[in-house]
Amino acid sequence: MSTDPLRRLLDEYARQTTPANRDAITAQLDLLLRDARGMRTTQTGFGSERSRLSEILSRHEFHNVAGESWFDRLKQAAQHWVWKLLERVLTSSAYPAVSRFLIWSLLVLAVAVAALWVVRIYGQKNIYTDFSGSPLVVSAKPWRDWQAEANAAAQEGRWRDAVHLSYWAAISFLESQGLWRPDLARTPREYLRLLPAGNEHRAPLLQLTRSFEKVWYGNELATAQTFAGAAALLEQLRCR
Repeated sequence: MSTDPLRRLLDEYARQTTPANRDAITAQLDLLLRDARGMRTTQTGFGSERSRLSEILSRHEFHNVAGESWFDRLKQAAQHWVWKLLERVLTSSAYPAVSRFLIWSLLVLAVAVAALWVVRIYGQKNIYTDFSGSPLVVSAKPWRDWQAEANAAAQEGRWRDAVHLSYWAAISFLESQGLWRPDLARTPREYLRLLPAGNEHRAPLLQLTRSFEKVWYGNELATAQTFAGAAALLEQLRCR
Protein backbone atom coordinates (compact mmCIF):
# COMPACT_ATOMS: atom_id res chain seq x y z
CA MET A 1 0.00 0.00 0.00
CA SER A 2 1.48 3.30 -1.04
CA THR A 3 2.28 5.77 1.73
CA ASP A 4 3.37 8.56 -0.61
CA PRO A 5 0.28 10.74 0.06
CA LEU A 6 0.87 10.41 3.81
CA ARG A 7 4.53 11.33 3.38
CA ARG A 8 3.56 14.47 1.45
CA LEU A 9 1.11 15.47 4.17
CA LEU A 10 3.75 14.95 6.86
CA ASP A 11 6.20 17.11 4.91
CA GLU A 12 3.56 19.82 4.64
CA TYR A 13 2.85 19.55 8.39
CA ALA A 14 6.57 19.92 9.08
CA ARG A 15 6.55 23.18 7.13
CA GLN A 16 3.25 24.49 8.51
CA THR A 17 2.10 23.07 11.86
CA THR A 18 -1.58 23.90 11.58
CA PRO A 19 -4.73 22.10 12.77
CA ALA A 20 -5.89 21.74 9.15
CA ASN A 21 -2.69 19.92 8.16
CA ARG A 22 -2.95 17.71 11.24
CA ASP A 23 -6.55 16.82 10.38
CA ALA A 24 -5.50 15.94 6.84
CA ILE A 25 -2.90 13.50 8.22
CA THR A 26 -5.51 11.94 10.51
CA ALA A 27 -7.92 11.50 7.60
CA GLN A 28 -5.20 9.89 5.47
CA LEU A 29 -4.31 7.49 8.30
CA ASP A 30 -7.97 6.53 8.63
CA LEU A 31 -8.07 5.71 4.91
CA LEU A 32 -4.94 3.56 5.15
CA LEU A 33 -6.31 1.69 8.16
CA ARG A 34 -9.63 1.12 6.41
CA ASP A 35 -7.82 -0.29 3.38
CA ALA A 36 -5.71 -2.55 5.61
CA ARG A 37 -8.78 -3.91 7.37
CA GLY A 38 -10.45 -4.45 4.00
CA MET A 39 -7.48 -6.49 2.80
CA ARG A 40 -7.71 -8.74 5.87
CA THR A 41 -11.34 -9.67 5.32
CA THR A 42 -11.88 -13.07 3.74
CA GLN A 43 -14.65 -14.23 1.48
CA THR A 44 -16.42 -17.56 1.73
CA GLY A 45 -18.48 -19.44 -0.78
CA PHE A 46 -16.78 -19.03 -4.13
CA GLY A 47 -19.19 -21.27 -6.04
CA SER A 48 -20.70 -18.50 -8.13
CA GLU A 49 -17.27 -16.97 -8.83
CA ARG A 50 -15.88 -20.34 -9.95
CA SER A 51 -18.79 -20.94 -12.30
CA ARG A 52 -18.37 -17.45 -13.71
CA LEU A 53 -14.64 -18.07 -14.26
CA SER A 54 -15.42 -21.36 -15.98
CA GLU A 55 -17.85 -19.58 -18.28
CA ILE A 56 -15.26 -16.93 -19.16
CA LEU A 57 -12.52 -19.53 -19.73
CA SER A 58 -14.78 -21.30 -22.23
CA ARG A 59 -14.73 -18.26 -24.54
CA HIS A 60 -12.87 -18.35 -27.84
CA GLU A 61 -9.89 -16.25 -26.67
CA PHE A 62 -8.94 -19.05 -24.25
CA HIS A 63 -9.30 -22.00 -26.63
CA ASN A 64 -5.59 -22.19 -27.46
CA VAL A 65 -4.44 -22.00 -23.85
CA ALA A 66 -2.54 -25.01 -22.53
CA GLY A 67 -1.51 -25.87 -18.99
CA GLU A 68 1.97 -26.35 -17.62
CA SER A 69 3.99 -28.57 -19.97
CA TRP A 70 6.76 -31.06 -19.16
CA PHE A 71 9.24 -28.53 -20.58
CA ASP A 72 8.02 -25.90 -18.10
CA ARG A 73 8.50 -28.35 -15.23
CA LEU A 74 11.97 -29.28 -16.50
CA LYS A 75 12.92 -25.59 -16.75
CA GLN A 76 11.75 -24.93 -13.20
CA ALA A 77 13.74 -27.94 -11.92
CA ALA A 78 16.87 -26.70 -13.74
CA GLN A 79 16.47 -23.21 -12.27
CA HIS A 80 16.04 -24.69 -8.80
CA TRP A 81 19.21 -26.77 -9.23
CA VAL A 82 21.23 -23.77 -10.43
CA TRP A 83 20.11 -21.64 -7.46
CA LYS A 84 21.00 -24.44 -5.04
CA LEU A 85 24.44 -24.77 -6.62
CA LEU A 86 25.05 -21.01 -6.43
CA GLU A 87 23.92 -20.95 -2.82
CA ARG A 88 26.44 -23.68 -1.94
CA VAL A 89 29.29 -21.95 -3.71
CA LEU A 90 28.54 -18.48 -2.32
CA THR A 91 28.21 -19.70 1.26
CA SER A 92 31.22 -21.99 1.19
CA SER A 93 34.47 -20.75 2.69
CA ALA A 94 36.46 -23.24 0.61
CA TYR A 95 36.15 -21.19 -2.57
CA PRO A 96 36.58 -17.50 -1.57
CA ALA A 97 37.93 -16.43 -4.98
CA VAL A 98 35.12 -18.18 -6.85
CA SER A 99 32.56 -16.66 -4.49
CA ARG A 100 33.87 -13.13 -5.04
CA PHE A 101 33.93 -13.63 -8.79
CA LEU A 102 30.34 -14.89 -8.85
CA ILE A 103 29.12 -12.08 -6.61
CA TRP A 104 30.67 -9.37 -8.79
CA SER A 105 29.46 -11.11 -11.96
CA LEU A 106 25.92 -11.20 -10.61
CA LEU A 107 26.11 -7.54 -9.62
CA VAL A 108 27.32 -6.53 -13.08
CA LEU A 109 24.59 -8.64 -14.68
CA ALA A 110 21.92 -7.07 -12.45
CA VAL A 111 23.05 -3.55 -13.35
CA ALA A 112 23.10 -4.42 -17.06
CA VAL A 113 19.60 -5.90 -16.92
CA ALA A 114 18.28 -2.85 -15.02
CA ALA A 115 19.86 -0.50 -17.58
CA LEU A 116 18.35 -2.43 -20.49
CA TRP A 117 14.95 -2.38 -18.77
CA VAL A 118 15.11 1.41 -18.26
CA VAL A 119 16.13 1.97 -21.89
CA ARG A 120 13.30 -0.24 -23.08
CA ILE A 121 10.69 1.50 -20.92
CA TYR A 122 11.73 4.99 -22.01
CA GLY A 123 11.95 3.89 -25.62
CA GLN A 124 8.29 2.95 -25.71
CA LYS A 125 5.41 5.37 -26.14
CA ASN A 126 3.70 6.10 -22.86
CA ILE A 127 0.26 4.51 -22.70
CA TYR A 128 -1.26 7.68 -21.23
CA THR A 129 -0.05 10.14 -23.89
CA ASP A 130 -1.00 10.74 -27.45
CA PHE A 131 1.49 11.00 -30.31
CA SER A 132 2.13 14.68 -29.63
CA GLY A 133 3.21 13.89 -26.07
CA SER A 134 0.46 15.92 -24.37
CA PRO A 135 -1.02 14.11 -21.34
CA LEU A 136 -4.49 12.60 -21.51
CA VAL A 137 -6.86 11.54 -18.75
CA VAL A 138 -7.61 7.83 -18.57
CA SER A 139 -11.25 8.30 -19.54
CA ALA A 140 -10.21 10.14 -22.71
CA LYS A 141 -10.00 6.63 -24.16
CA PRO A 142 -13.44 4.96 -23.82
CA TRP A 143 -13.48 1.96 -21.53
CA ARG A 144 -14.68 -0.26 -24.38
CA ASP A 145 -11.46 0.55 -26.27
CA TRP A 146 -9.38 -0.43 -23.24
CA GLN A 147 -11.38 -3.65 -22.96
CA ALA A 148 -11.01 -4.41 -26.67
CA GLU A 149 -7.23 -4.02 -26.35
CA ALA A 150 -7.27 -6.31 -23.30
CA ASN A 151 -9.15 -8.99 -25.24
CA ALA A 152 -6.75 -8.64 -28.18
CA ALA A 153 -3.78 -9.09 -25.83
CA ALA A 154 -5.46 -12.17 -24.32
CA GLN A 155 -5.95 -13.73 -27.75
CA GLU A 156 -2.20 -13.34 -28.32
CA GLY A 157 -1.42 -14.91 -24.93
CA ARG A 158 -0.07 -11.65 -23.46
CA TRP A 159 -1.84 -12.17 -20.15
CA ARG A 160 0.14 -9.53 -18.21
CA ASP A 161 -0.81 -6.83 -20.73
CA ALA A 162 -4.39 -8.12 -20.76
CA VAL A 163 -4.73 -7.70 -16.98
CA HIS A 164 -3.07 -4.27 -17.18
CA LEU A 165 -5.48 -3.06 -19.86
CA SER A 166 -8.48 -4.55 -18.04
CA TYR A 167 -7.60 -2.50 -14.96
CA TRP A 168 -7.51 0.73 -16.95
CA ALA A 169 -10.79 -0.22 -18.61
CA ALA A 170 -12.32 -0.27 -15.13
CA ILE A 171 -10.76 3.08 -14.19
CA SER A 172 -11.94 4.65 -17.47
CA PHE A 173 -15.46 3.31 -16.90
CA LEU A 174 -15.74 4.59 -13.32
CA GLU A 175 -14.16 7.92 -14.23
CA SER A 176 -16.64 8.38 -17.07
CA GLN A 177 -19.44 7.88 -14.50
CA GLY A 178 -18.23 11.02 -12.72
CA LEU A 179 -17.10 9.21 -9.56
CA TRP A 180 -13.98 11.37 -9.35
CA ARG A 181 -12.21 14.24 -11.03
CA PRO A 182 -9.75 13.01 -13.69
CA ASP A 183 -6.13 13.16 -12.52
CA LEU A 184 -3.41 11.15 -14.25
CA ALA A 185 -1.04 11.43 -11.27
CA ARG A 186 -3.14 9.16 -9.02
CA THR A 187 -1.88 5.78 -7.87
CA PRO A 188 -4.15 2.69 -7.94
CA ARG A 189 -4.64 2.91 -4.18
CA GLU A 190 -5.62 6.56 -4.44
CA TYR A 191 -8.35 5.64 -6.91
CA LEU A 192 -9.65 3.16 -4.35
CA ARG A 193 -9.73 5.76 -1.60
CA LEU A 194 -12.02 7.95 -3.69
CA LEU A 195 -14.76 5.32 -3.36
CA PRO A 196 -16.59 5.22 -0.01
CA ALA A 197 -16.65 1.90 1.85
CA GLY A 198 -20.33 1.40 1.04
CA ASN A 199 -20.00 2.07 -2.69
CA GLU A 200 -21.07 -0.92 -4.81
CA HIS A 201 -18.01 -0.55 -7.05
CA ARG A 202 -15.42 -0.59 -4.25
CA ALA A 203 -15.23 -4.37 -3.61
CA PRO A 204 -14.70 -5.45 -7.25
CA LEU A 205 -12.29 -2.55 -7.86
CA LEU A 206 -10.31 -3.55 -4.75
CA GLN A 207 -9.94 -7.13 -6.04
CA LEU A 208 -9.04 -5.92 -9.53
CA THR A 209 -6.47 -3.49 -8.09
CA ARG A 210 -4.83 -6.26 -6.08
CA SER A 211 -4.62 -8.51 -9.13
CA PHE A 212 -3.21 -5.67 -11.26
CA GLU A 213 -0.61 -4.71 -8.63
CA LYS A 214 0.58 -8.31 -8.18
CA VAL A 215 0.97 -8.81 -11.93
CA TRP A 216 2.25 -5.38 -12.95
CA TYR A 217 4.35 -4.30 -9.96
CA GLY A 218 4.94 -7.58 -8.13
CA ASN A 219 5.96 -9.51 -11.26
CA GLU A 220 3.55 -12.32 -10.39
CA LEU A 221 3.04 -14.69 -13.32
CA ALA A 222 -0.14 -13.77 -15.22
CA THR A 223 -2.15 -16.65 -16.67
CA ALA A 224 -5.37 -17.18 -18.57
CA GLN A 225 -7.16 -17.60 -15.24
CA THR A 226 -5.75 -14.30 -13.97
CA PHE A 227 -7.20 -12.53 -16.99
CA ALA A 228 -10.48 -14.43 -16.63
CA GLY A 229 -10.71 -13.17 -13.04
CA ALA A 230 -10.08 -9.60 -14.21
CA ALA A 231 -12.76 -9.98 -16.90
CA ALA A 232 -15.23 -11.27 -14.32
CA LEU A 233 -14.52 -8.29 -12.05
CA LEU A 234 -15.07 -5.94 -14.99
CA GLU A 235 -18.51 -7.47 -15.46
CA GLN A 236 -19.21 -6.98 -11.75
CA LEU A 237 -18.45 -3.30 -12.32
CA ARG A 238 -21.11 -3.44 -15.10
CA CYS A 239 -18.57 -3.02 -17.90
CA ARG A 240 -20.65 -4.95 -20.44
